[in-house]
Amino acid sequence: GMGIKLMPWQEHAARYLTAVGPDGLRLYHDVCIVVARQNGKTTLMRPLIVRALRSGKRIMHLAQNRELPRIMFGVIADALSDEPELFPKRRGRTIWPRYGSGQEEITLVNGGSYRIAAASRGGARGHPNDLVIIDELREMESDEVIGAAEPTLLMSPDPQIVYLSN
Repeated sequence: GMGIKLMPWQEHAARYLTAVGPDGLRLYHDVCIVVARQNGKTTLMRPLIVRALRSGKRIMHLAQNRELPRIMFGVIADALSDEPELFPKRRGRTIWPRYGSGQEEITLVNGGSYRIAAASRGGARGHPNDLVIIDELREMESDEVIGAAEPTLLMSPDPQIVYLSN
């Protein structure tokens, strides 16, 4: 529904990202996608994030710097902005995505949320998540970010962590 034509490698990767067992839960809790630069890793994440949000999932997106997740945040916010009924209301006014630096977050009425965080131990802590996306993994200088992000998935009945790199 987003007008995206996936390349063959993206279709293959999407099968692992979205595979579920007979119980309806994800088959692959850890998925690592490694592909050359400028080959569509970000494009592949767009429908995954929108689908997860529409399903009420809580998503955190991390990268070496906030630029990549911030671009994705804008794309996701734009993709949902034509449907104001997805967003909660306060005092009769729609609560649209927050764009403030360090405050970027999309919250939907179904409980779904998408936020970006700094790729640091502290940035990944605090909020429970169902899906964690760690972008540009190759650029990470230590595994502290992963160590901080993994516990945010403990309360999820259907967690997934996606690693993206080139």
